[in-house]
Amino acid sequence: MDNQKWKMVDERKEIKNKLEGTRSERLKVRLNEEYKQKNKGVKKSAREDKRKWYNMMAEDAEKAAENVDKERFITSLKLTEEDVGMAEIIIEEIDLGEWTVAEVKRALKKTQKWESAG
Repeated sequence: MDNQKWKMVDERKEIKNKLEGTRSERLKVRLNEEYKQKNKGVKKSAREDKRKWYNMMAEDAEKAAENVDKERFITSLKLTEEDVGMAEIIIEEIDLGEWTVAEVKRALKKTQKWESAG
């Protein structure tokens, strides 16, 4: 995340603190609307960043698959457990060359367990 996005998070936090510290109902309603809008922006930005990261990972994996660099391809797929669902979507979207989807998924599961993928 870049500085602009961190600034958005800080602004959202300031609005939340003001909201929690106020007593006026009118002010609470206004601050609540501001918070909702800022929260939407922060979440949208985070989703965009995550999608960009997944696309970057897919491009790296695709380049490695094109170059028949199996080890680099497998290490480019080291993801956390929460990313497995998205990784499977990425795997099916890219051209794997001579490898099957099943081989890649098996290697991915091994890398999650920190075992040798080869």
